[in-house]
Amino acid sequence: MQALIQKIIDAGIRAPSGENSQPWRFEIKNGEIYLFNLPERDNSLYNWGQRGAYIAHGSLLQNMEIMAESEGYGLNFSIFPDSNRPNLVAKISVMPPTKTPGNLAEQIFQRATNRKPYKNYKLNENERRDLLNSENELRTKAKFILVEEKNTIAELGSLAGNNERILFENEHLHHFFFSHINWDAEEDAKKSIGFYLKTLELPPPVQLGFKLFKHWSVERVLNKIGFPKIIAIGNGKLYGTASAFGAIIIDGDSPEQYIEAGRLLQLIWLKLTKHGLSLQPLTGILFLMQGIKAGEADKLSTPHQELIKQIYNKIQNLFGTPGTVVMMFRIGKADPPTAKSSRLKAQIS
Repeated sequence: MQALIQKIIDAGIRAPSGENSQPWRFEIKNGEIYLFNLPERDNSLYNWGQRGAYIAHGSLLQNMEIMAESEGYGLNFSIFPDSNRPNLVAKISVMPPTKTPGNLAEQIFQRATNRKPYKNYKLNENERRDLLNSENELRTKAKFILVEEKNTIAELGSLAGNNERILFENEHLHHFFFSHINWDAEEDAKKSIGFYLKTLELPPPVQLGFKLFKHWSVERVLNKIGFPKIIAIGNGKLYGTASAFGAIIIDGDSPEQYIEAGRLLQLIWLKLTKHGLSLQPLTGILFLMQGIKAGEADKLSTPHQELIKQIYNKIQNLFGTPGTVVMMFRIGKADPPTAKSSRLKAQIS
């Protein structure tokens, strides 16, 4: 059983997380797995109330369940089982199988964020049906919306690109971003946390200039000539090279709902991987909006807060939902990513 638990955890930690922060640790007691959040791993403006981290934990739990099923077992999750221990996300028990095993275990280790330009490709009916069936498979209240209309894709891409504008115009976000970049393979392997520069898929000349951009004194000068707006336009066009945009919607704001959203995200992402398709999360604006809604966005200027509100409302309208848009991502066919960021080993006690 110990070997099985280790295999399940090793699959779980292949889940995506904001800034590759990997905000989790595990305890094993009497054959049960206790999953804990590590809030100190990500206290950024993009993770108000640890909501981004909870999405990551949901993805981790989905990975664990898929791996357990592939080994002929099921898992029972008790989410936030102890109100006196808020960082205890889940108690997990290994159970006899409860449904037909799926076939996505291999994709857990293949899945990656792909920031390359996407090719001109239209989803086929089998791919579309498989993605849209994800809600029913999980029996979740989280909703998945798929948009394939080209003009809408272009507009969503343009809106998403404004995250980079705000990031480069805001000193706090600018420092946060560049402090999480690993500049070469050696640094990435040593830290095993944060962004490996090559995963950003920057052209070689931009990679060289990027080291200058990390200095706020340089960036402040560039801001005066509108450089962040140029970046936003360029990235918006890149994001518009997609076969579709997807969104995950919840009808509230509870941590449990973000866990559900993370599970749904991961199932969709693994299915896309199996179909040979790529995904890139574009959630910056959505996550910043959560802090604004909570009245905890004092590190954002008033103009930036107003811009974020306007963009978020447009995103809601384009997806045709009054619910909370917690995840947005572009989908398409692309060449494989140049690199993957390194990962920490599971922290188990």
